[in-house]
Amino acid sequence: MEQQTRVVRFEHRLASMTNVDGQIRTFMEKHVPSRRQGYSRVARLIRVLIKQAGLDLIGITYRMEPDPSEPLQKLGIEVSVEGSFPGILNFAHALETSDDLIVLRDFNFLSGDAGALQLRIGADLYLMP
Repeated sequence: MEQQTRVVRFEHRLASMTNVDGQIRTFMEKHVPSRRQGYSRVARLIRVLIKQAGLDLIGITYRMEPDPSEPLQKLGIEVSVEGSFPGILNFAHALETSDDLIVLRDFNFLSGDAGALQLRIGADLYLMP
């Protein structure tokens, strides 16, 4: 009886694992852009989020970090913005929770002009090669 229960559990786990491939494929299609689309997609996203947060863009840089041992490529992003503290928090939160596979790696706060605050944020957008 115990062996039959184990076999049933194993079959259930095996069936759920075959569904994982489809879920991973769906995630990749929806959240990981191709390298060709990556730059324009992240530039548009950052521009929209800055506008929504009421911030000023100071600068943005991109750096492709190829690593042949990884299945995805990393596009390093450095963004500097200036504005109010609530606006900066809204921007950082919106970037972190966007639909794209973006990982925030560092924050630096600086004093800005006329009492404004500056944020320098580093992030990585993961891309399909």
